[in-house]
Formats: sequence, structure tokens, C-alpha cells
Amino acid sequence: MKLIGSNKNDNTKPKQVLLFVILAGLLSLLVSIWLDSPGLFGTLLTGPDGKSHAASFVGKLFEHFGVALLIAAFVGVMFESERYSKYFLQRLANTIVKNEYLAKFSASELEGLQKTLVETRFKLDHIDVEQGFYRYFNRLYQYIASPYREGTRATISIKYSHDGDKRVFDIEDSLSFICRKVGDCTKDELKWNAEKDEIIEMGAFKVTVSIPNDAFKAATFADAHPNLTREAVFDGTNQYEELEQYTAGHGYTLSLKKYSGIDRLHVKVQTSYSSSVDRGLSWTMSDPSQGILLTINHPVDLKIQVDKFGVNPDELTEEPKSGVYTLEYDSWLLPDSGFAFHFLRDEEDNDKRTKSIKPPTG
Repeated sequence: MKLIGSNKNDNTKPKQVLLFVILAGLLSLLVSIWLDSPGLFGTLLTGPDGKSHAASFVGKLFEHFGVALLIAAFVGVMFESERYSKYFLQRLANTIVKNEYLAKFSASELEGLQKTLVETRFKLDHIDVEQGFYRYFNRLYQYIASPYREGTRATISIKYSHDGDKRVFDIEDSLSFICRKVGDCTKDELKWNAEKDEIIEMGAFKVTVSIPNDAFKAATFADAHPNLTREAVFDGTNQYEELEQYTAGHGYTLSLKKYSGIDRLHVKVQTSYSSSVDRGLSWTMSDPSQGILLTINHPVDLKIQVDKFGVNPDELTEEPKSGVYTLEYDSWLLPDSGFAFHFLRDEEDNDKRTKSIKPPTG
């Protein structure tokens, strides 16, 4: 920031005028003091009785005139100088946008301020219409302060049924990700659900939760989380109390509240289930997720078809090979976005589609 008065190109005339006004104001105040003071010069304007209304009037006149000149000089310094005015306006703007100032607003007041800023930015009126994008933007806006998943990796291995029935798939599903917190907000539960008609039978279900080593060894960790171990395994076949079964279909919900406040919590979900070959399979995000790597191993006599929803194709990399399909996505996926895939036999017409299903969430 430049120091005020350091610009060599300043016009000196306004400075001279301001200096003259200041001196005139000071002189007027001195004259008023002189007129009101008793003594040799003061008595020149008084009568024999020591009183003179004229002297009193003239003294007050000079006093008010001097004060007015000084105020005018001060205002001139503030607003006639471009650098002074910019300086104080900038200070005012900085005060308004400081967190301490904004923290005094309620949630509804901040939402109104946000709406005003958007309308001003795009020079629009009444942006908050019923079917407008701004309403949709506000629904997405909540994810900014919500916990998210990072480095999600999923491997789905699909084989024909162990008894040789090519109408049934045996599927092993391995999903891992890192839970990231935002502020003090962390993921409070993990869900893996499928509806009754989506899969034939649920097999194994196991969740492994690992605490980062540096966090676990921190001096304050044991006091904050006295009952947590470095790694915990929750097995659906052993009926862990922490696992709440999804009674409307297949799957479980695991509460993560006891891990509250822990960043970079590593979660791995391993499941097995059987599904009809005629059924499509899907994977949708339950949380905002950054970075996806999906690998699908499948019988070589089947062709895989993959549909993507909520995905930017410019940031997507696919590598389909015989028996293996790989997809990598480096950007963000929001809840309810993801992938749906189904299979066609080599001898079937490529236009033939299998039935679609509501995807399991995980």
C-alpha cells in the first residue's frame, strides 16, 4: 500500500487551498479569544463599564467562522483527496466482509445477502424464481460444508454361479474410501442398501474402519476417544450391535458417531451377494466424492455397457478390455450420481437392453 502523500504527481493546488483554510480557521479562533479576553486590546472594544455587545458579537462570529473553516478543511482532506477517499472506502469495505462482522448475521440474513450478491454480480432481478437454477444451486450449496469421501476405490468381481447356472451371478464387491471432515463436521454413518428385488441373496458383509496412525498416536487422542482401537472390524454375519440391518431389503447401516472429529478415517466395505444375469447393477454415491477408480471383472463371454449420470465426460477415462472394465474419474461426484452397468452376451443383438433397477447406495 502506498503511503498517503508519497505520490510525486499530486496536484499541489488543492493542498495550498486546504492549508489556507486551516490557517484562516486558526486565525479566526485566535481573534475570537483575543476579543473575549480582558486586557489592553480587549478593552479597546469595550465601553467605560467594561461591556460591549458589539465586541461579544464579533468574537462569537470569529469563533464560529473559525470552527466552520476547520471542519471544512477536515472534510476536504477526507473527500477531496482521491487517495484519502479510496483509503477510507477500502477500510469500510474490509470491515463489512470480515468474518467478525458477517458472523453477526443470522442464516436467513446471510442467504439474503448471498442472493443480493448474485443478482448484483449478474445484473439480474428476481433470481430466486420457483423453477430457476438458483433454487437448485442452493440445494447443492449445502454440500460445501458437508463431509466428503476422497480416493474412492471399488472393485466388483462378477462370476457365474458356483453351481454352473449361467442365469445367476455371484458377486464380490470391495469398496474403500477416506472420510474427510469439513470444519468439525464428519460423516456420521455408513450405508450399503439394496432393495429386495435387486439381488437374490445377501452373503458376507464386513466393514473395516481404520484410524490414521498419526491421529491415533496424538497426545490428546486417548482422552477424546478412550474406547477406540486403531482398527475395528464389523461383520454382518456376527450380528454386531453397531450394524443396523436394512429391513426393507438387503444391507446394513453402521453408525460412525463415535469417530466424530477424526479426519482421514479409512473405511473398507466388503460384500458378497448373488444377482440375476438379467438384472443391471449400479453404484451411486451416498456422499460428495472426489476421485473415483472403478474396476469391474466379468465373464469374458459378456460385453459390458456402462451408463454414467452426474459425470463430466471430459474428466472421465474408460478402458474396456475382455473381461475387465476400468473407469477413472478425477473430479467430484455428488450424491445420487454414479454408474449403471449391465451385460450382453456376444451372440445377442447389441440393441437388446436388460431391465433397469433402482441402484444400491454405498
